[in-house]
Amino acid sequence: KNIPAKKRQESILNAMKMTGLVDVAKRLIKNLSKGYRQRVGFAQAVLGMPEIIILDEPTVGLDPIQIIEIRSLIKELAKEHTVILSSHILSEISAVCDEILIISHGRLVASDTTENLMHYMDSDAMLEIRAPKEQAKNSFAQLHHVAAVLEATKQNEDDKHLNLTSFEIRTDGADVREAVFGICAEKNWPIYEMKYSKATLEDVFMEPTIRLMKKRWMRLKNRQRRP
Repeated sequence: KNIPAKKRQESILNAMKMTGLVDVAKRLIKNLSKGYRQRVGFAQAVLGMPEIIILDEPTVGLDPIQIIEIRSLIKELAKEHTVILSSHILSEISAVCDEILIISHGRLVASDTTENLMHYMDSDAMLEIRAPKEQAKNSFAQLHHVAAVLEATKQNEDDKHLNLTSFEIRTDGADVREAVFGICAEKNWPIYEMKYSKATLEDVFMEPTIRLMKKRWMRLKNRQRRP
């Protein structure tokens, strides 16, 4: 680590304080929980105060409490260091990271702040509602911000007896629940269920990844067609 001899003890103590290891300083690593052993790894990484810290799947195998503690620790480290986190746990990425790079088949397919990537996928915001089929589709389609109104492919058996249909109302990212409620109230349509959902980081990851896979498949098919 190239730490001068006179500063080693101080540097070690600072690393232990930063990673919450002072209380277990005299214990053997093999006798620590996995969460604390992860902390020892973090302490080793920050020793010498490097500008960049690279973490690969830092919370794998940890229990929920340990995961929360490690995530908090990563956020603390990010105040003094540039932290590069590699993980397939997308909920962890969205909870910890400020910027996201998505790599698929060795290629960078997306790169932006977490907020901007989520905003990019907001166009797929969706409202699900169960309402009488007659006239409902046309009424919802006329609402401002509504891009499409689709009937759900699978219908509940109880809905058929009640003459209800499940619709997926896709918007440009706007929340149209109030407007939909107004239409249902005006026409005296009982709302049995209304659910609003927005894109998750999983959706953000899948969209460019699938697009890249389709491009590769098309190139492969074109090569096969050549004489």
